[in-house]
Amino acid sequence: MTIRNLLLAVFMLAGICAMAQSRLYLKPSVGIGFNNIRESNSGPITLKKSQPVIGYSKTLGIGYKKNKIGFETGIGYLKTGRTASNISLSTATSPSNISLEWRPSNHYVTVPLRMTYQLDVTKKFSVVPAVGGSFSYNISATDRIKGQGATETIKLPGSFHKGGIKTFGLFGEAQLNGSYRLNKNIDIFGGPSFQYMITDIGKKSANTAPDYKANPYTWGINAGINLYLSEPTKSADTPGN
Repeated sequence: MTIRNLLLAVFMLAGICAMAQSRLYLKPSVGIGFNNIRESNSGPITLKKSQPVIGYSKTLGIGYKKNKIGFETGIGYLKTGRTASNISLSTATSPSNISLEWRPSNHYVTVPLRMTYQLDVTKKFSVVPAVGGSFSYNISATDRIKGQGATETIKLPGSFHKGGIKTFGLFGEAQLNGSYRLNKNIDIFGGPSFQYMITDIGKKSANTAPDYKANPYTWGINAGINLYLSEPTKSADTPGN
C-alpha cells in the first residue's frame, strides 16, 4: 500500500468516527416469565418432569451506544424455580402413600454484560436484538413443600451454598425488543427474553451421578426505559436500544 493510499484510508476512518453518534444511558427494566430446570441423568431423588413456575427479574442497567451498536452492564435481581409434583416418600423398607409437592426457588444478584444492535423501522421505532450473559451470585434459596393439606415454606440462608447449591454461576441470555422514541432523551422498550444457566447449579455429591447436571432457564418478557444522560454527537432522530 502506498503512503498516499494509507493517508486516504486514515482520513476516511477519521471522518467516519467524527460522524459517529455516541450516547450514555441508564436502563431500568423489569421482567416476568416461566422458570424451569433442565436435568440430565438422575438426580439425588427420582422426580417426575418438573412444571414451570412464575419468576421475575429487576435490573438497573447502564449502557453506551455508538451508532447502531450498544454495550450494556448493570446490577440486577433474578428469581428462578420449578415445581416437582407427586414426590413419593415410600421406600423399600418404609412403604408410604404420602406424596408431596416441592417448589424450590433460588434468588440471584446478577451483573449482565450485553451487546445490542439497533434496526430502524421508522423514524421513531426500531427493533433491537441483544445477546450476552450475566454473572450470578446466589444470595438465598426458598423451599415450599405442600402435602397432606399443609404447606411449609423454608427460607435457606447463605450458608446453604456450602451444601448442594453453587454460589456463583453464569447465565447466557438473548432479547428481542421493540423500542419507541418518546423524545430525544427517553425511549420505552419491551419484548421477549430467554435466559439459560450455562454453569451447573448444583454441586456434585455422593447421591448424584457423575454426569448429573441441572440448568435453570427462563422464557419471559421484559420492559423498561432508556434514559439518555448525554447529548448525541450528531442529530439523533432514530430510537435507541
